[in-house]
Amino acid sequence: MTDDGKQYCDTPTKKLRFVVNGVQQDPDSIMDYILQDNDRFLLIYGDETEEEIADVMQELNTIRIFRS
Repeated sequence: MTDDGKQYCDTPTKKLRFVVNGVQQDPDSIMDYILQDNDRFLLIYGDETEEEIADVMQELNTIRIFRS
C-alpha cells in the first residue's frame, strides 16, 4: 500500500515483484530491506514473465551508478 492508499495486490494476471541485484525477494520484505551501496533495485507490478524481468534487470545493470 502506498502513502496515498493505493494497493498493489496480486491478482490472477498481475503480481508485485521485488528484485535486488537480480534476485527476487519476498515482496513482504520491501519495507525491511536496507539498500546497500551499488544495489540494483527493481520494483515492478504487472504481468511480466520471468524472462522479461531478467531483461529489465540486464538493462538496469547497464545504468551507471553515480557517487556524490
